Amino acid sequence: MEKTILYIQKGNRSTIIHYINNEVEEKEILLEKYLNNICLEFLTTLSGRIEAIKEKYNIVKNVPIYIKDNLVLFPTFSKNHISNIYLNSIYIKKILPYEDKTIIVFYDNQELIIDKHYHTIKLSYEKCLKLINKININNER
Repeated sequence: MEKTILYIQKGNRSTIIHYINNEVEEKEILLEKYLNNICLEFLTTLSGRIEAIKEKYNIVKNVPIYIKDNLVLFPTFSKNHISNIYLNSIYIKKILPYEDKTIIVFYDNQELIIDKHYHTIKLSYEKCLKLINKININNER
């Protein structure tokens, strides 16, 4: 049975995957390679997904990564930033301001504090929701 990913972050030469119900798994593979392997399951590549989304939906910066219906990720920082985390927008219940940071609350009530301003994270999340909406509209045609 497939586990539900909430967010993915870089480890020390590894990738740390956080699932629902506080389950965590560390894989001895770099983050971009891990994401690329997931994309390959759907006969595409990570760079191919990103370029297609950029071109089709005119998104230039912090491009959301639509992998499948229940896995649509967005980065909290640039992909090379040490603190970058890919959040799965599908399972975010709410986003809250906290000082100059942001609290992400997932549907299983796990919380994650991101060291980035609320409005920036909220904009990235909303960009993701717009992308999902556009993809769903295109799929209905």
